[in-house]
Amino acid sequence: MYRRSLAVLALGLAACTPKFTVTNFSDAAVPLPAGATWAWGHTEQTYPAERDRLANDPEIYRLITAAVEREMAARGYQRTTDTLTATLLVHFHVGVQRQREQTQDQTLAAPGVCASDYCRAGVNWGAWGVPSTGYGVIEFREAGLVVDLFDRASNRLAWRGYLKTRIENVAETYEQRERNLNDATKRVMKDLPNR
Repeated sequence: MYRRSLAVLALGLAACTPKFTVTNFSDAAVPLPAGATWAWGHTEQTYPAERDRLANDPEIYRLITAAVEREMAARGYQRTTDTLTATLLVHFHVGVQRQREQTQDQTLAAPGVCASDYCRAGVNWGAWGVPSTGYGVIEFREAGLVVDLFDRASNRLAWRGYLKTRIENVAETYEQRERNLNDATKRVMKDLPNR
């Protein structure tokens, strides 16, 4: 079950479906200075989606931690272990939640199919009967990854990247899951300014 949960979340985070979105936020009043150092910060805030069994997986946290560290280094941010002197404190949230989406199906009349005198009025019910609209609900899981950079001195949010996507398939191998999580992290952090 542990491997399956990692596989489902890994593919969900990196899936590129129509429901895939990446959003970034930066506060111009909180600059990201050249030569900025960073350390892993801790947050007391948790979201209900983080308590889902698919998101609450140590292997997912290990893989995303490594991916965030690579992305920060690639952009010129220097890592330090001293949270008291770091310019930025970084943390992330990963979560999964159940969603519902209403659907609508329309069955239209087939043109030109007549079996009685009703065709004279130009209304053809067709082979499928009366035109109708059906409604339904689709249930699915949505995965999200949030990466936050806080200015340590002011404790204000300097930058945030957020990715969400619908979980639809399962990655088959560990390498594929790792690649998917790395890709998701890159997508979240692609607009983080270089230093």
